[in-house]
Amino acid sequence: MEEILIDVVKEKLQRYLYFQNIFNKNICSEFENTTLVIEKINANLETKDFIEKNNTYCLPPYKFEFIPYTFDIPTKSFDQSPYPSEIIKEVKIFISNAFYSESPEIEVYNI
Repeated sequence: MEEILIDVVKEKLQRYLYFQNIFNKNICSEFENTTLVIEKINANLETKDFIEKNNTYCLPPYKFEFIPYTFDIPTKSFDQSPYPSEIIKEVKIFISNAFYSESPEIEVYNI
C-alpha cells in the first residue's frame, strides 16, 4: 500500500510540474506580447487620436469680467423726471444693496 501511495504522489507531482511548466510558458509568452504592445505606444499619436475623437470644435469659454452697475442720475433732473423723486431714491437704494461693486462680506457659520 505504501508503494502505491508513493507511485500516486509521484505521478501527481509530475503532472503538477508539467502544468506549472505550461503555465510559466504561457506567462512568458503573454509577457513578451504585452511588452511589444507597450513599446508601440506613441504619446503624440495617442493624444492626437483622443483630441480627434473627442473634439467639439467649439471655442473655449472666455472669462467674463465683472463690471459693477453704476447709475448716475443727477439730483437736478428729479424735477424734470416723470417719476417721483421718492421712487427714484428707493430704486437707487435697492440697486445699491442688491448689486455690489465690491465682493460682499462672507458670513462664516460655526457648525
